[in-house]
Amino acid sequence: MRPITDKEIEYATKILLEEGQHFYDDDKIEQKEGERIEVIKCLENKNIVASPGSGKTTTLLAKLIILANRMPFDDGRGICVLTHTNGAIDLIKEKLGHKSYILFSYPNFFGTIQSFVNKFLSTPYCSHKYKSRLSVVNNDIYNQVAKKFYYSFNFGKNGNSTLRNEFYRKGTSTKDWNKLNSSQKEQNAIKFVQNLRFDFLNGKINSGLYGRTFLTKNSSSENARNNYKLIEKFKIGLFEEGIICFDDAFSIANLYLYKYPNINKAFSERFKYVFIDEMQDTAFHQSNIIDALFKDNKDVVLQCYGDPNQAIFDNSSQDGDWNPTENILPISESKRFGPTIANNINTIRKYYDDQNPILGNGLVDSLHPHLILFKGKEDAPKVLHKFADLIFNYGLHKDINKHKFKAVGKVGTERDDDKLTIKTYFPEFEKKSKTDKEYFSNLISYIHKQKKNEKGVKIYAKSIINALLNLLYKEDIRYEKEVTDKDGNTEIIKRRFTKTSLFYFLKTKDECYYFHLKENIANWSKMIFCSSECYNQEVKLSIQKYIIEELFPIWKKHIDDTNSFFTDTPEISLQAVEKDNIYNEYEYKDEKGQTRKLNIHINTVHGEKGETHTATLYLETYFKKYDSEYIIQQFMGNPYLGNGVELPKALKLAYVGMSRPTHLLCVAVQYDYVKDHLDDLDINKNGKWKIINMTS
Repeated sequence: MRPITDKEIEYATKILLEEGQHFYDDDKIEQKEGERIEVIKCLENKNIVASPGSGKTTTLLAKLIILANRMPFDDGRGICVLTHTNGAIDLIKEKLGHKSYILFSYPNFFGTIQSFVNKFLSTPYCSHKYKSRLSVVNNDIYNQVAKKFYYSFNFGKNGNSTLRNEFYRKGTSTKDWNKLNSSQKEQNAIKFVQNLRFDFLNGKINSGLYGRTFLTKNSSSENARNNYKLIEKFKIGLFEEGIICFDDAFSIANLYLYKYPNINKAFSERFKYVFIDEMQDTAFHQSNIIDALFKDNKDVVLQCYGDPNQAIFDNSSQDGDWNPTENILPISESKRFGPTIANNINTIRKYYDDQNPILGNGLVDSLHPHLILFKGKEDAPKVLHKFADLIFNYGLHKDINKHKFKAVGKVGTERDDDKLTIKTYFPEFEKKSKTDKEYFSNLISYIHKQKKNEKGVKIYAKSIINALLNLLYKEDIRYEKEVTDKDGNTEIIKRRFTKTSLFYFLKTKDECYYFHLKENIANWSKMIFCSSECYNQEVKLSIQKYIIEELFPIWKKHIDDTNSFFTDTPEISLQAVEKDNIYNEYEYKDEKGQTRKLNIHINTVHGEKGETHTATLYLETYFKKYDSEYIIQQFMGNPYLGNGVELPKALKLAYVGMSRPTHLLCVAVQYDYVKDHLDDLDINKNGKWKIINMTS
């Protein structure tokens, strides 16, 4: 393919960047050169290793815009873009508008790694092997079915009493086990069943995706072999109904690739370029799929974008370790913060590279980072006040609408009372609850008011349909379909209803059923959208009446208002929804004597990954050790030398948390753990930090 030109880059710049911004290095504007320009122009296999806030995703989008304008390619192939969230997808739709349809049309694919695996691997294999089309790839509904499976065990026969005991005790220490009541023990067992994962390729059942093996197909014990067969039957039954959890998709994909190793040729015939954004977030099981399809495929250009030092995962069983050592194109300069912050976080990296240091943006006037020293638990709440004082003193509070002030820590609330957590600094803190579930056990939970809803009534329509589909499945109402095999034999198969099959069934049965449901969904969605209530009882009762009096009678089925699906106990806490943004509020008076307020938002490091703040306070918290115990050497400017087990994890979390701010970085640590190193820390002596000693 012909080289990418400066003119094409200028076109992408106008679409993606604001007036006066550019992709050139600040000292190479006249030459129209720079690290980002090299990345945009590169059309070879490369690993793009980028600093925090370097604009790597925007740089990738620039390349995509240029390539989209060149489509269709001469050989008819397309582009595959794999992400971990829909953020990049939403961004390009926002920037390109209707022109973005090219990137989302055949032969291109633009989506998450999960959606890619679902579409191209697990779905076709299930269709071939189990004669089913996946209708649900979702953990919530899978967990509901797994719970039913747990209760269906005939304990005491065929070795299942042994299996039950395994379920009850897994993942719980004797000390913790003795603290649980019978109900808690049962919930513990159910949770363990829900987290069982099948490795069909190796004949294993794991206690988590690629976690410790729980059962094997060829176990020495007959009871264990019987238990394996029992769980295998359960899993295959779900596959035949088109229901799998997210992890199952990867297990099936691995089996597909093992049985058909030449399938990678099909992908090279469709995709000319494969781009992966935020590669450091790619877990082992995801990397295995990518490597099998593209890594050694000479007919595909594979480019991975990311920062290996920002690889932090919510679940340790899904860890990854992307650390490229060859074919590297760096983006060293951060657009987010200035040299003062860059200098301090350079050594707070697991993968330290003195040949490619983090470079600060000379146009950003960042302050020298501050180290706030305090006595311990009793003084922890005062740390946030000191942080607020610094924001006021440096004038960062001006034009509050454009600024973000955040305090972050690695441990929220799940620790012993005598150790520091985020809650120690801010007692009102509760870990942010996930409110993006799609499947619930009762109707009221489906129709909660979304506080941050940018999708209008559509989001409520989808939720209502999910409620109906889930209830039909729960009450064993299936979609019956006649299928014919290659020998001409026909059979009736029953599958879980999907939105498409439900609407088709109703339309075929009687168009009045179909149009009445569509009309109802539109009205219910509008009522929720316009309502000021978090849970609209009028909508709930209307849907309930429709289900009882109109929907179920279509199948000559009876359901009444005592069914557990109609209980009024929401699974989403209203308090948790309201607390999506936990903050500490400070009042102060400006130079005119007017009272103004300042919000400091409190969150975990994981919750702030990828975000940009004006000022960030990194809070020392405890996990086996305190942060200052782990990384005191790195605070003093000494790079990590590859020693320790927990230290690399602590470094990655600290690096992510401390690389958020544009102007002010503060780190709160306990005085007793750093008092012997103050000369090596203090910027007025030998160090890099401005010391704020709250103990003196």
